[in-house]
Amino acid sequence: TSTMRQLAGRGKGELGLLALALVVSCTIPLPRAAMTTDQELLTAKLSDIAGVADFGRPDRGVAATMGDVAKAATVSLIDTATNTTISTTVTRADGSFLLGVLGAWSGTVYILEAVKGLNDNRPGYNAARVRTLIRNNGERWVAITAGRVMIDTSTTALTILQGSYQANNRSGPAAIPGNYIGIIETVSSVRGVPDTLLTGQTVVDPVAFNQVYMLVRSALDIDADPVAAVRYNGGNDTFSVVTALPPAITGIWPSAGSVGSEVTVYGQGFSVDAEANTVTFNGTPAVIKSGNSSMLVVTVPEGATTGLLSVMTPGGSSNSTAFTVVPGFSGTFRGTS
Repeated sequence: TSTMRQLAGRGKGELGLLALALVVSCTIPLPRAAMTTDQELLTAKLSDIAGVADFGRPDRGVAATMGDVAKAATVSLIDTATNTTISTTVTRADGSFLLGVLGAWSGTVYILEAVKGLNDNRPGYNAARVRTLIRNNGERWVAITAGRVMIDTSTTALTILQGSYQANNRSGPAAIPGNYIGIIETVSSVRGVPDTLLTGQTVVDPVAFNQVYMLVRSALDIDADPVAAVRYNGGNDTFSVVTALPPAITGIWPSAGSVGSEVTVYGQGFSVDAEANTVTFNGTPAVIKSGNSSMLVVTVPEGATTGLLSVMTPGGSSNSTAFTVVPGFSGTFRGTS
């Protein structure tokens, strides 16, 4: 573009600002274009990066909204050799941001990552990350997506593929980070459809790419971090989503109560869909009022007796902990005349 040609004409080694707009999906498809202003791009230096990060979350009622994911997200430039963060910033309310980068490191491949704690960064909720690989070629920053920097579900899938090959000491072009630069030829404009790989590329197996892409989408759909959840299975050379810790109760409060009273169960590995969990008081199922992966709020059910409280999740059963059911109080108050 004319703007990028202007950037290319700037001097090397100057202090730059990292301009990267963060856009997330909502019920109305959003334009896949940077939110940075023309003035910000014109005043950028050679070491600047202009691009778009897109969490690409499927449209569903319980998914985080644009305001939930875009607002106060953190974008970081990470050194892959040392796994240290070089520079970072927080997005504006509309998802855009400016990140200062101290110079350009020609030839080195970095990770560019956007991360956001869901449900406004409240405790007990996961943080989701999307990534791409990026390098300064001496003239400008280039990434997995040819033509412009884009962080989306497809670039995240390719970053996970590259990392898994490297971590498992697999040889070949798929293990070399630099081979991924420019491998995406066309960024998809349709939600749920992966970006198009470069015609004739021999770095990545398209079948593996599509498999990991779908797993990244699945992880985001259940409010899980795809970078942590998508795992490589070396035994059968496949990938899978491992999202849940084994269900376990770490505590309850209070540990005694009457029928109808509220009890909070703390732990790990609970389903993010509160209604998918079953909490029992000595075998009697309770009504779940709310919850997340590490906390469930329930009421002591009718018929509950003193005994063990446990949680059943789609991933299995938790340990049990003691709960004491105490008699409730009822009666009629009569005033005196």
